[in-house]
Amino acid sequence: DPQSESIIKQSILDNEKLIFRRSNIKSLSFDSLPTTVSIFPNRSVIGKHFKANSNFIFKSINENSDKLISLLSDSDDENNNNDDKSKYNNNNINQNENTDSNKSRILLTIKHPDDNNLSFDITVDMINIKHSIPKNYASGQSNNIECFLNTVQTESLLNEGYLREQIRNIQLLRKKEKLIRSQKIHLFLCFNQSLIDNTNKFKELILSNEETIKKRSRIEKIEFKNLSEELIEELKHNNK
Repeated sequence: DPQSESIIKQSILDNEKLIFRRSNIKSLSFDSLPTTVSIFPNRSVIGKHFKANSNFIFKSINENSDKLISLLSDSDDENNNNDDKSKYNNNNINQNENTDSNKSRILLTIKHPDDNNLSFDITVDMINIKHSIPKNYASGQSNNIECFLNTVQTESLLNEGYLREQIRNIQLLRKKEKLIRSQKIHLFLCFNQSLIDNTNKFKELILSNEETIKKRSRIEKIEFKNLSEELIEELKHNNK
């Protein structure tokens, strides 16, 4: 329903900032992700209907899988009145149209190789349909919305996630010390020198985002220190 889709889309756009903040997502777009469709025989239905000839039907469905997918797609295009959904690869093939007329709809008639007078009708309910999304995507569906999440972790995304985590930790420390918002802090960041590669990368990341961290966490000054035994003892003493 185009009208319902428009209402849902506008609702998402109206709450875009909230969605970004609560879901930690980088970007949002309204697209249909092409899926790969595969089919396989519904052995339960076929076994009851064809009995001794079931193995032949199983084999025939597997051998004609591409043709059956095309027939399912063409039929669903007609049912959808050729709306915009039909332009995406096989996304409109849907096994949830479980009306009696759809279940019994004949897709293909196959003749028996040993008896030209014997033929078998392959109907919709004899086929199971599986949609596979591209690699590195996860999907979920709710209230007529299907969401696809790109799970590729780029270095940029990992850095942003790390910074958010550090800001969250600093804010938790402020809360623990019962600091009010107007109170600024002096932040010391300590490193283990044995992890020198990670230390340099971490420093670079902090310095390149220093102003953002200071603003979000109410920080007056950020200093870097090496994690020495003396400093560890000092920190233990201050925490007593």
